[in-house]
Amino acid sequence: MIDTDDSDIILSELEESMRASAAMCDLMKNSVRSKKLRHANLKQSIADLKAAMEEYEENLQTVRVAQTELDGLKHEVTRLEILEEEYKTARTVESIKPAVIEDKKEKPGAEVIDENKILQTAIKITHARFKDLQEELLQDVNDRILGFCKTVGLSQYQSVALTSNPHLKIDKDGSPTSYSNVSKGEQLRLKVIVTIALISVAEERGLGRHPGFLVIDSPAAQEVNPEDLSNLINGLEGLCKVLPSLQIIIASVASPTLLAHIDDKQRLHAKGDDFLW
Repeated sequence: MIDTDDSDIILSELEESMRASAAMCDLMKNSVRSKKLRHANLKQSIADLKAAMEEYEENLQTVRVAQTELDGLKHEVTRLEILEEEYKTARTVESIKPAVIEDKKEKPGAEVIDENKILQTAIKITHARFKDLQEELLQDVNDRILGFCKTVGLSQYQSVALTSNPHLKIDKDGSPTSYSNVSKGEQLRLKVIVTIALISVAEERGLGRHPGFLVIDSPAAQEVNPEDLSNLINGLEGLCKVLPSLQIIIASVASPTLLAHIDDKQRLHAKGDDFLW
């Protein structure tokens, strides 16, 4: 018991402090409840996003399987059409104008069908079918290359055309040119994105057996300036996100450009006087 002249004042101060503490406690409880509610909402949002992502991946896989099956059916239809043309040609040769081959070992006037003509016709039809398919594939590859050009700093390229020879024709700033006439830095970037374009088209169509990784040896040693190298590495970072199945390994000196773009966890290089291996 406080028995002083100031006891009433002290008691009043304690009561005021108690009320302030109680108010602060209520405020903190409200804050905790609010944060718990926000946490629950965030957890639900994360769960919803994960579910949506899984559904999207399932749909994407279904589309890929369907595309692979469709490509297989197209190839089978093409094969059957070629066989049909061969059969028609053989029937025509048999019924209308059989080729005559004189065989000295056979009786004079013996007539047999010239199978070489049938084979030549079949080859001609097959070549025409193959050319159509090749042109379709190359157009798809050219579209990919042009799209990838922007990611590696080649935005001045207005069109590219990879031919079956193979040659790479380029429209740069409105003027026609070719791979051999552009700078070393541009050549390096073109080699990389053309390869990636071929891999991506083959992967989508279920063609080829590429292992899924590229090795780029000493990109900075090919008279490539730091800006071109930076554009290449920046572009490769973006392309790896577009093609997550592709792995790219770069063997090079530990230049500032590479060290600035490649995360420490994804690189191995010798520091100071240390050996790499």
